[in-house]
Amino acid sequence: MKFMINQLRWDNLNLSSLPTYRNLTIEFLSSFKYAPNYGYSIHKGLARFRLFGIPYRYSHRDIAEFMSVPNGTDVATKVQEGEYMDYELQNFWGSISGE
Repeated sequence: MKFMINQLRWDNLNLSSLPTYRNLTIEFLSSFKYAPNYGYSIHKGLARFRLFGIPYRYSHRDIAEFMSVPNGTDVATKVQEGEYMDYELQNFWGSISGE
């Protein structure tokens, strides 16, 4: 996760120091549902979640465009793997949710 955040240049984003984000993070994570095979063609994939009580629905392409990340059939991604990855993920999610 830290690798992805670094690639998106979000490393200076510090949500953990703002206590008001804890409930928002929990609302988002508890409502998040992802269906990678939903839809067709450029509208394939569906992510659903809730923020501030408002439901949202986005396709893969919508999310990629919103986040200004490369998308499409010709895009390659790098994934960092390591023995401590599970620990890092737990640590990251715990730091942004306050748990």
